[in-house]
Amino acid sequence: MLICRSPEHSKDDKECQMLEFTETGIMDKLPSPRLLNTHLSIKHLPKQIFTKKTKIVYVYRNPKDVAVSLYCHITGIKRTNGYEGRFEDFLDLFLREKVAYGKWGDYIKEWEDIVDKGETPIIAIAYEDMKRNPVKYIKEVAQFLELDVTDELCAAIADACSFSKMKSIAENFKENALNITWKEGSGMLRKGQVGDWKNWITVADNERFDEFIETKMKESHMKFIYTL
Repeated sequence: MLICRSPEHSKDDKECQMLEFTETGIMDKLPSPRLLNTHLSIKHLPKQIFTKKTKIVYVYRNPKDVAVSLYCHITGIKRTNGYEGRFEDFLDLFLREKVAYGKWGDYIKEWEDIVDKGETPIIAIAYEDMKRNPVKYIKEVAQFLELDVTDELCAAIADACSFSKMKSIAENFKENALNITWKEGSGMLRKGQVGDWKNWITVADNERFDEFIETKMKESHMKFIYTL
């Protein structure tokens, strides 16, 4: 929306521009400046992203909401090889770093290292900060991308990107790029809330989670926001 200078939603799913899902030939045909996205670890990204100084907007989220979101995502998809267990057991796997897609702490620290080195044009933004003050961070992203935008456009984009509107657009307007079949009541966008982990994680498991974060991130200066 910032690049196009318009709060109009694209009909394409973001998955159409994800490095892990889209063929190189398709991405090559996208008009410049290309907007791509990914969940991949740094070691799996094309090296040209860093040698060519590609601008990166890195969004991170508190790990407790991440664990809940990942569980709901994995168990919400209709398939025969997915995780079907209880959340309590999934959380145990998460804290022992045995879930699919890699270790949360290592992923976070790898990106933190990229930010700290200062060799790559990158802006790191907490999901919770964007929820708390979307217009402020939309302006920060625009400045980072060297885009001249008005306050009115940033406010309109913030409204268009509210979770309720994004969810409605995704369900009624977007193409299903990955052809995912969801269980009833599930979907790509669930709640988008900060602090929903409190409805899932017990006091005992929360204490264990805090110990995990303290141990895993003891050499990190990152601070996470767990409630608004």
